[in-house]
Amino acid sequence: MQRGGPQQSRKRWALPFVALVASLPTLAACKGSDRPSPLIGAPGARCTPGTDAANFGCSTDKAQELACDPATRELNVYSACRGPKGCTTDGSGVSCDTSLARIDEPCRPTEAHACDVDGGYELRCSSQLAWTTHKECTFGGCRVQANTIFCD
Repeated sequence: MQRGGPQQSRKRWALPFVALVASLPTLAACKGSDRPSPLIGAPGARCTPGTDAANFGCSTDKAQELACDPATRELNVYSACRGPKGCTTDGSGVSCDTSLARIDEPCRPTEAHACDVDGGYELRCSSQLAWTTHKECTFGGCRVQANTIFCD
């Protein structure tokens, strides 16, 4: 008489099945083993450093581009994405709309230009990688049209 034969067989399959189901969200996010998905998280969250584009991603609210710091293994703000498109990811990497910004927020690259969120100033990304006032827009305000900054 065999006791528990079929039942033991089901138990052996139960654990691998649970592990497979639990890993589905991770597997679905991958686009191939050689190409990790962009990071999604919050500043300060733990991360595993990758190479090049694998180190970058978006905050969960899509308002910031994040980078995984290999020294601390934490996500840090790389740039604020206050423009209407925010931070987006696709198969080719991360895109951050920096057409709108606030003074002293992190920015990249240097010499980039944006409008402040209130529309009163044109901002410039300084060599310290922070938005600074470039000039006041006294007449028509600062506005973005077709990826071009206008300051009247």
